[in-house]
Amino acid sequence: MNNEMVIPLNAVLELVGDLCSNCQEKVRRKIAHSQMETDSNFAKSGLLQIVEDTAAEWRVSVDAIQAKSNAPGIVRIRREIAQKARRAGYSMPQIGKAIHRHHTTVIHLLRYTPKRYKHEHVGDREPG
Repeated sequence: MNNEMVIPLNAVLELVGDLCSNCQEKVRRKIAHSQMETDSNFAKSGLLQIVEDTAAEWRVSVDAIQAKSNAPGIVRIRREIAQKARRAGYSMPQIGKAIHRHHTTVIHLLRYTPKRYKHEHVGDREPG
């Protein structure tokens, strides 16, 4: 049996007003923590969707993108994923986790874009 119940936030905050300051702080922290967990779950699913869609577009597996390879074609796909995810509002650490890279690698992917790639084709996608 699920003991969770959904209560409007304004109702909870109204009830919290009657508590001592220590209890108010505990409730506010718990609410903030719950909101962060919910946000990260939504972020994770949306970010993984970006990774999967980009992998499908390039006709490579998600495993290939997350592997240790630094092949230029794979790096290009990671760069595209990082750009799409950043435009969608994801943080560098979130993007890094999705592609199995450190967040500083994501920073480098976004800052450095070579003028041309030696290996234009990865999979069957036509560059464009």
